[in-house]
Amino acid sequence: MRIFISQSEAGNFSWVEAASELVPPSCADFLLDKVIEHCISKEEDYFVSFSSLFNTKVRQIKIQNNSSDNSENLLTLLKDLSKCKSLQQIELSSEICKKIPKTLQDFVTNLPCSLTVKSIKMSSCQYILPDPEMTLKFLETLEEANQLRELVIPGAAFDDLCFKHLLKLKHLFLLNINNCKFSTIQTVQLLTGLPQLKCLECTCGRQSKVVQALSTLHASSKLSLTSLTYRQPPRPPFEHLNKLLPKLKSVKVVWNVFEAGYSSAIDQGLGQLHQLEGVTELTLEMSTINMLYVIQLGPKISSISSQITRIDLLEVEFLHPACLEHFGSLPNLGHLTIINPAIIGDDLFLELPELSQNPFPKIRKLIYEGPISSQLIDYFTKFSPELEELVLKCPDVVLEPKCLKNLHLEPKRMLRKLAVELTVATKGQIFIKELLKIIESSENLYELGNVGQWNNVLPAHLGQLESYVAEHNLDLAMEE
Repeated sequence: MRIFISQSEAGNFSWVEAASELVPPSCADFLLDKVIEHCISKEEDYFVSFSSLFNTKVRQIKIQNNSSDNSENLLTLLKDLSKCKSLQQIELSSEICKKIPKTLQDFVTNLPCSLTVKSIKMSSCQYILPDPEMTLKFLETLEEANQLRELVIPGAAFDDLCFKHLLKLKHLFLLNINNCKFSTIQTVQLLTGLPQLKCLECTCGRQSKVVQALSTLHASSKLSLTSLTYRQPPRPPFEHLNKLLPKLKSVKVVWNVFEAGYSSAIDQGLGQLHQLEGVTELTLEMSTINMLYVIQLGPKISSISSQITRIDLLEVEFLHPACLEHFGSLPNLGHLTIINPAIIGDDLFLELPELSQNPFPKIRKLIYEGPISSQLIDYFTKFSPELEELVLKCPDVVLEPKCLKNLHLEPKRMLRKLAVELTVATKGQIFIKELLKIIESSENLYELGNVGQWNNVLPAHLGQLESYVAEHNLDLAMEE
């Protein structure tokens, strides 16, 4: 793909027609995804030359956030999409929805794939469906969409007529109408009127309309929901939910300390989530929390340790490996995200507790953005035997060139993606040598991301890495 696209940049598009004819449907999505990923960030309108790749073989379209300021580029892309009459999945990012709302309105109200589409996800519908009239036109195009199972339209404008059309989509499994104006009664009607619904997201500000609606229903209603989100820490008891939602498997709890504060009631509520008998996947999203508080919180929520599968820490304070000890010991934690934390060193502890030598036994995906220390990187990587994806976006942090040494000293056999942004403290060549060791010991590694974001690594040193990959004929994508 890199060779083909580089030829296109040189003006050679002869391969495009051949590819559109020869590429099987199983590869058409991958080919077009890579073309879109490459072309959407360019100022020139390359999509004109790739027009033949938009055809009935394509089943999935995802347009992400890294688009250029050239709206003509996007307009050509949307025009070409109308030729994909067998689309099953459509996913549009917030940025795209904001940049070309008028064009997207024409597209979604004249869907070329209404008979085949299974999933529509548009992140910011306040731009595309800003009034009930436009929302009604869109919902009318879905009347023939009997295959539609997922509909994500947060921010769309609704009135009573739009609501009636929404209730006609009886085959929906997932519906996201966050930031849409729905009453509790209307939410109840959605829960009872869409019998196959497994996930309903309907929040307004800090309130979950779904949780409010569930509290008004009789336990004999027996809904099909398998997932539920609490916008604030829940309050027990949970017997009513066990009867009302017998199929409930996944729960997400959002705890924004700035809004909800700290209290023993919150701690007890979290600890009693084990009363939700069928829940096997519990996600905790904690914002602005003092991580020193988490040290004493850990024992209080030990009853739900086996249920926690994902933790998101957003703008937390006083982050240190010692504060992560409870989370590191969770037996089923598979996904950890930490965004923009405030970190601390050992000097804030009178006595530093002994850290586990085997943290994160089941972690598969770890995403970290913001300030970081070598201590934290060591803690994340010294064990984690099932790690598949590691993303560290720390462009302003100066780190030693051997900061990732644990990835080859304790090889991660399952590692598939490694994406790092950092400033190398000394010689970039040493950092490249470390990466070569990681590549050699990671047999499943297929993507090395953010290679253009390694500050203090010279192009010549980066060339050594590229040469190694080429000489050994490795199936390794190096993404900028």
